Amino acid sequence: TNQRPHFTIGVERVPSSGGDGSPLEIETGPVAGCLQGQTLHLTGDTFSAHFDFKARCGLIRHPLNLTPLDLTLKAIYAYYLLPEEAFFLHACAIVRKGRGYLFFGPSGSGKSTLARLAGDGVLADELVIVRKQTGRDGSPYAVFGTPFWGGMYVAAPLAKLFVLRFDRRSTALTPLTPVQALRRLLPCIGSFIPDGRYEAGLFGLASWLVQQIPCHELRFSSESSLERWLDASAG
Repeated sequence: TNQRPHFTIGVERVPSSGGDGSPLEIETGPVAGCLQGQTLHLTGDTFSAHFDFKARCGLIRHPLNLTPLDLTLKAIYAYYLLPEEAFFLHACAIVRKGRGYLFFGPSGSGKSTLARLAGDGVLADELVIVRKQTGRDGSPYAVFGTPFWGGMYVAAPLAKLFVLRFDRRSTALTPLTPVQALRRLLPCIGSFIPDGRYEAGLFGLASWLVQQIPCHELRFSSESSLERWLDASAG
């Protein structure tokens, strides 16, 4: 097409200390980052990335691996989301009867299990976008799937928030105050930009979210109990 791209990223392949490996291999490790003016700098053990938000272009130098590209794209999108009053959230999002339901919690809390049980109604089970809106569809927020890790290109008005927690003793639903919900929500927000002003903006959006959308803690004792609750309650 003749449309101008929103931004351009160059990719330069560099040798890997561990051999070529697989391009789908997921490497983990510390990543240093800083925002100098309008230029983002990211550096890991095997890669470096720089992106100029004013010029809308950047360069990634990395071995044959998708992790640096994935991380850099998330950081770029996160930067552009904030002015749109939107942010990334590590969560599972499902849609029932046209309404969106968000389930979040630390790793191992049950997000992937819930996504598998929810079937076709899953927007994403890893990373979603939450965006403030002007009351359309009866909700002040909307939830969107993302292209990261198999999310669907679908949006829905956000109806409820749930904090997932595995508890062998029982299955229970407990309402949370906005302050309680915010404390549980903040660690799950995708803060990919190492900048105080950016993080302050995220805090403001998250604070508004938990005041507008009801949040409950969902404790479940087994996969079958979670499935029964899902069938009976969400949506």
